[in-house]
Parts: sequence; C-alpha cells; structure tokens
Amino acid sequence: MQTFWQWLSQLRPCPFDEIYFTFDPAEYNELFDKELEKVIARTSNAKHRQALESMRGFNWMAYIAGSVRNSGFRDYRDRQERIHEIAVKLLMGTLFTGFDEKVSGPMVLRFKRSVGNAIRNMVEKD
Repeated sequence: MQTFWQWLSQLRPCPFDEIYFTFDPAEYNELFDKELEKVIARTSNAKHRQALESMRGFNWMAYIAGSVRNSGFRDYRDRQERIHEIAVKLLMGTLFTGFDEKVSGPMVLRFKRSVGNAIRNMVEKD
C-alpha cells in the first residue's frame, strides 16, 4: 500500500503543479479592435467616427504593458498577470459598451483613464 504522497508523486502532470500560460498580445489587440469596430458601427457623428477610426491599429496591449511597468511592477510574471487582468476588465467592462458619442469624451482618453484607474486600484489593493 502506498501513501498519499507517493500516489500524488506518480501523477503526471500533477494537478497541484503551477500552470503558467503565456498570452499573445496580438490576440488581445484583435479583441480590442473588434470592440472598437462595434463602437464605430453604432456611431453616427462624422467627427466622432473619424476619431474612432484613427484608433484602428492602436497597440492597446503595449500601452497597458508600459503603464503597468511604469507603475513599479518589475517581476515579469506578476506584470503579465496584471496586464491580463486589466485587459479582461476593460474588454468585459463598459469601456466600449458604455461609450456614448453624445456624452463620452474621446475614446483614446477614455481608454487611458480606464487603464490608469485599473492600475491605481491594483496598487491600493496590494
């Protein structure tokens, strides 16, 4: 008869091993661009539409990564986790769905303000 620890050591992969997946920033940028296209499609004002269209191809993840790095997070894995967390919050939140051309300011400022707020919240939480 074997002990629990002997049995556990025979499992491959061990269910308690840390699993780390890298993420591809290009895939996140593609998701941000798809959400931007939805906003452009529902925007009727030509001036707002032009401002939104100028954001096509914007490197969303590079901006988030730079902001996280500049805020003092130096560990690579910790920084990747925080970048992912911010990206998910922005994509799932009201950054794009809450955009109203009559009330909201420029999307680029809305995005930058949202990233700054997310980082401040992380710093306060830590």
